[in-house]
Amino acid sequence: MLRTLDRYIIRETLAPFGLTLLILTFLLQIPTIMDVAEKLIAKGVNLPTIGRILLTLLPSSLALTIPISLLVGLLMALGRLSADREAVAMQACGVSLYRILRPVGLMAVLATAATAYTMIEAMPRANQTFRDITFRIIQAKAESDVRPRVFFEEFPNLVLYVRDVPTNTRGWKGVFLSDTRNPGEPQLLTADRGHFVLDPATRRVDLILEDGIMHRSKVDTPAQYELQEFESLTVSLDPETVFPRQGLTPGDNEMTIPQLRTKARQLREQGMSAHNPIMAIQRKYTIPVACLVFGLIALGLGVSHRKDGKNAGFVIGIAVVLVYYVLMYMGEALAKGQKVPAELALWLPNVLLGGAGLVLLVMKTRGYEFAPSLRIPVPALLARVLGRVAVPAMSSGDASVAGPATEAQSVPTATDPKPAPASRKGQVVVVIKVPQGILPSFNILDRYLSRIYLRVFGVTFLGMLAVFYIAIFTDYSEYLFKGKTTGQTLLSFFAYSTPQYTYYITAMAALVGTLVTVGLLTRTSELTVMQACGVSLYRAAVPMLLFGLMWSGVLFGMEQSILAASNRRAEELRDTIRSGTPTRSRYGLASRQWMAGSDGELYHYGRFDPRAARLEELTVYTFGTRGWNVTGRSYARVSTNMDGTTWRSDLGWTRTFAEKNVVTDFEVFPTRTVTLETADYFGVEEPEAVLAERLKLGQLRDHIAELEKAGYNTVPLQVAMHRKMAFPFITVIMTLIAIPFGVTTGRKGTLFGIGIGIVLAILYWTTQSLFAAVGSAGVLAPAVAAWAPNVLFVAVAAYLVASART
Repeated sequence: MLRTLDRYIIRETLAPFGLTLLILTFLLQIPTIMDVAEKLIAKGVNLPTIGRILLTLLPSSLALTIPISLLVGLLMALGRLSADREAVAMQACGVSLYRILRPVGLMAVLATAATAYTMIEAMPRANQTFRDITFRIIQAKAESDVRPRVFFEEFPNLVLYVRDVPTNTRGWKGVFLSDTRNPGEPQLLTADRGHFVLDPATRRVDLILEDGIMHRSKVDTPAQYELQEFESLTVSLDPETVFPRQGLTPGDNEMTIPQLRTKARQLREQGMSAHNPIMAIQRKYTIPVACLVFGLIALGLGVSHRKDGKNAGFVIGIAVVLVYYVLMYMGEALAKGQKVPAELALWLPNVLLGGAGLVLLVMKTRGYEFAPSLRIPVPALLARVLGRVAVPAMSSGDASVAGPATEAQSVPTATDPKPAPASRKGQVVVVIKVPQGILPSFNILDRYLSRIYLRVFGVTFLGMLAVFYIAIFTDYSEYLFKGKTTGQTLLSFFAYSTPQYTYYITAMAALVGTLVTVGLLTRTSELTVMQACGVSLYRAAVPMLLFGLMWSGVLFGMEQSILAASNRRAEELRDTIRSGTPTRSRYGLASRQWMAGSDGELYHYGRFDPRAARLEELTVYTFGTRGWNVTGRSYARVSTNMDGTTWRSDLGWTRTFAEKNVVTDFEVFPTRTVTLETADYFGVEEPEAVLAERLKLGQLRDHIAELEKAGYNTVPLQVAMHRKMAFPFITVIMTLIAIPFGVTTGRKGTLFGIGIGIVLAILYWTTQSLFAAVGSAGVLAPAVAAWAPNVLFVAVAAYLVASART
């Protein structure tokens, strides 16, 4: 039966535990919300279905965040008891650490049960639910993925291009299909109409073409050519590209235990090592048990006689988690090298850290004090701004005199020992005095608030960044241990992915930094003392608003400098890790391969060298004015731009077709002059072939202008361009939202305000994704879709700030 002390400790732990769980889980879900949700909304998927899909992503995140949140929650709760001398009072009354272990152990057991259920049951079920929902969406929305005059390359070795997608009928009109599944005998199919037929029950995917012509040739003998008309033709497609057998992130970690045992048995029968499925089975047990280990460590580190224990709880918790995953990596490496049995490898961090936790607990009960301090160095430049002299911690009484005294000393008086020098006789001197208070000065109060804010901001930022690295390592370590990638490649992926994640977490760090700073001032009555001395809430918030503006400038600078290049490189490394080679059609302007001409012709080339203005392996398809039949087809091994639209083609052939689909002429040439698009035209990507996040703002603006000239739909890219300008202001918005909530929490504590602020942040990201999807669909103007969330939340923040007690 729980006693009063047990209920008190549990109640103190639940708030930081829930808040940390909310923050970390939301951070891991941000990329999904901004990517998957927007795409589904743009496809017309209803919001309840999107909500169900996002819920299927939660188990994979909760398996990581529940143990971390337990550790951080216990450290913060026990640190708060130590800081307020409640832990000392308990021990003075005869309450030992072993007695406090009872509620701590209860929470650890509950967290272990929740994590075990998530790992063993929830994750496989979530994958199955994801597959079921995905099947229904694909069946209903597959044809809508094919857009007019955009090359569709989702099926391996197949390229689909359609001229029109009628809104009142099923399928497409004017279909062009290039089939290179047999490289020696490629096929080209053109048809008046086409549509998909999908059957999830039998896992069958067919492309139906009507009233068309099939072109068949051989690469080594281009003179041989075959034409065949058809009324209806069925092209069978690979069902794995539409109906993936695996779930969200295919791998051993997402299988059930019976499936993993079956896989291990099959590997043994084939004479192969079964260490990967065996370790995946053990991981479903070791990670839940880590909650018990973290409970011991939290009790050993959290209870202290020092008053600063609560300030370092978050960072100490993240540091312990990092050590845990490093030990896990070492165990997996030892198992892979057959130094340790696979059944025992993943128990290494639990054994070592669990032993360390027991040692700490025993030493604490014997009076040994282990209280690590948290020191965050401030750069020299920032130290000069904040003042070279360290500002002592202000109590309520200190705050009442610090601000006015400093201001009074900065104003010259009549008794100043150094009067102003006398002016020359007859010289007119114009003196302009700025009234004090018109321009805010960066005084000792500002430096004091800035130090608090920067410490909280830095701790939050580094902690979230550490969680990001842990999540990436958890997702991609399987490829490392299977030998599909190297440690250097994985570290490079970490480095190039960091700017994008920094772009996201800066806003959250600004939110938490402002909430904690204002909340602490309110809780300790320092804000009340400031107001009594004439310092309003608006004036006290100036340093935090300035930092919010500075973070906005940093985000915008990242957008214009390193973000585009790092995103391109990170996605290339991601594909390299998963498949061994980067997806060629995604990176750089030289690898487009398929392109539509301004007069309706289609270009297919192997490579484009923009510096030499040279195309390699170029094939040009021309079409007639009636129907959708090929009237000409030419090939050149090398085509070099001479001037403007004039090109020299070397080592090629040309073939023309009559209206009745017969070959009328075939000619082989060593070299000839042809008219094509300009060299710059081949440097233009299709709207779906490049993501806006891989381009800088100026590059994206020029890209949109070029696409509009070519007649493409650029609305989604226009929305993305405006979002590039609107998103950096999120730090100012989060700061404005945090100020009133930090004040209104009062004696309830800062965690209450942080929780409400995080909920508002989630609402902001969801609203932004919703407006972006609606704007991409053409319902709202691109500028309105991108800036509307900012305007809406600025209005809410302004109202809350105006209604707060100043």
